[in-house]
Amino acid sequence: MFTAADIQTRVKAQPLVPFRVTTSAGETFDVRHPEFIMVTRRFLEIGIPIPNEPEIPDKVERVFILHITSVKNVSVASQTSTEPNGAG
Repeated sequence: MFTAADIQTRVKAQPLVPFRVTTSAGETFDVRHPEFIMVTRRFLEIGIPIPNEPEIPDKVERVFILHITSVKNVSVASQTSTEPNGAG
């Protein structure tokens, strides 16, 4: 089980090591910039960038921490989206 503190520790790392959040529904969301994630006690707000402008989020996905099944580092070179919503 993950906590907000677990995620916040990753977000505050200097430099940020990009990571992928996977949910119990199988959705994946990559976090590549600390500005693209907001951590609250119960959920994450993750910015999903525009494919041709990776520095600008196009939308925000809410992920409840209770539903996070894994958090793993991803390589910087990995840019492939596996989700229809443009995440991860």
